[in-house]
Amino acid sequence: MKKLYIMVLCSFFSSSKGFGQTSTNGGIYVTADLVAARGDISGLWTWSEANIICNELVDNDFSDWRLPSKEELNFLYGLHSHGSGNFKGMAYWSSTDVSSGYKATQFFHNGNASSGSLGGKYSVRCVRNASKSAAPTVTSTPPANSSLKTRESEILYLLINKDVAKAGLNAWSHYQTYGKNEGRVWPNLTKTNTPVNNKTNAQLYLLINKDVAKAGLNAWNHYQVYGKNEGRIWPNLIIVSDNNPTNCGISSAMYLLLNNDVAEAGLNAWSHYQSYGKNEGRIWPGCSSTF
Repeated sequence: MKKLYIMVLCSFFSSSKGFGQTSTNGGIYVTADLVAARGDISGLWTWSEANIICNELVDNDFSDWRLPSKEELNFLYGLHSHGSGNFKGMAYWSSTDVSSGYKATQFFHNGNASSGSLGGKYSVRCVRNASKSAAPTVTSTPPANSSLKTRESEILYLLINKDVAKAGLNAWSHYQTYGKNEGRVWPNLTKTNTPVNNKTNAQLYLLINKDVAKAGLNAWNHYQVYGKNEGRIWPNLIIVSDNNPTNCGISSAMYLLLNNDVAEAGLNAWSHYQSYGKNEGRIWPGCSSTF
């Protein structure tokens, strides 16, 4: 039975458009109409989290991503069995119901279909339809309900909001219960396919990953050799041009975080940047919650 399955897959994929090849539709062709994102979402997620992440994902300028159905997930496994797609040998979520409280999953180390409880945590690969005619959407600031919980986002939230950290509070719980109502911004740090190596991003990477900083390692080299394989996220800080900076809560907080001397002197971030910082070559972070 297994041999027949493989033969059918080989026959299907050999006739599929661009199977395993990078598409112009935001990812990798799985079938003529199914495109998979070029990488997994970093980490393991509950089904609800996975569903939100895919629905709100903007990758390669496309925003119509979703979780694959059980059948589509099986096609993704076929891609993996052919050595394509950069999948892990883990269980992945699908959108298909199995029973109350359970969704279909599939193990990619052996292809076995299974089911997972909604509270379980599994790998996530988003997909979209290549033929979908909706125009690509590019967003600079996600909607208010698009905050994504990642290890890096939680650390950065506590670094920015020192009062929360000092009180020993959970970053995500504080933001959901108090922070967003107080006007605080959740810094979305999610996996990117185009990490940018610059001084500011490297500085943030070391602030978030204190073990790397303590070891005296180069941030970019560590991320390239170890970090991305360990599921760490490279922070792509949005930087604005000097002739159009905008002062907002998140930008001021990030400026003080990146410029410890200014913070320790108790100076106003915006005033310092306007009077000294831009002439000293310092960077003013853009007003966005996505990095």
